[in-house]
Amino acid sequence: MSVVRSDEWPTHCFCRSPGITFLRSTVTRPCRLAHSAECVVEEKTKMGSFIGTAIGAFLAAFGFLVMWNPMRLALLAPGARGYYQRIMLETSARNQLRILGALVCTFGLCISTSASKELLRSHILLSISDGFVILLWVVFISAWVAGVILAIVHFARGRGFGDWFQMWRKSAVLGEVNLYPPLTPKMRREAILSTIIFGASLCITIIAALLSGR
Repeated sequence: MSVVRSDEWPTHCFCRSPGITFLRSTVTRPCRLAHSAECVVEEKTKMGSFIGTAIGAFLAAFGFLVMWNPMRLALLAPGARGYYQRIMLETSARNQLRILGALVCTFGLCISTSASKELLRSHILLSISDGFVILLWVVFISAWVAGVILAIVHFARGRGFGDWFQMWRKSAVLGEVNLYPPLTPKMRREAILSTIIFGASLCITIIAALLSGR
């Protein structure tokens, strides 16, 4: 007569003998199946978290590049490169695209940190993710208010959505504009200023999230 190992069934010990073989198999088999199912679920969770982290990091990087240089949006619509070149010459439209880039970057950071907290099982990342969600709402509301104000100004000047469509169609017909230099000193100053403001917002959000998570 021999004793079953404790790691096969941690809460009970059974004797191994010809008469108890069936009892041992019925006890250990559900345990092994449950452990196997847990391992499969954990692997799928890790894979999903890794994919979510990668997607979030890509969106954050692309949003930051758009904020630095709004012409990056032309990568999504190669045929509209001339349109983006023309609206880059207008300060208000250019800064609206920078706000859009900041919004996309913040959204990507929310996805990345939210997926990373499941992958690394870190409470710090959970607090930072919640902070980024709040920052996302702040950026979204700011962009919405700025858009409403600019729309009112444009309508007051007699410009509507029809002008935007005509400009898009005209830019598609005329093609690209030969601009030199592609980024003027004013555009560089705007890019540096927007990067500093956005970076400071991220730092404040992270610090506040860490302090509130204690």
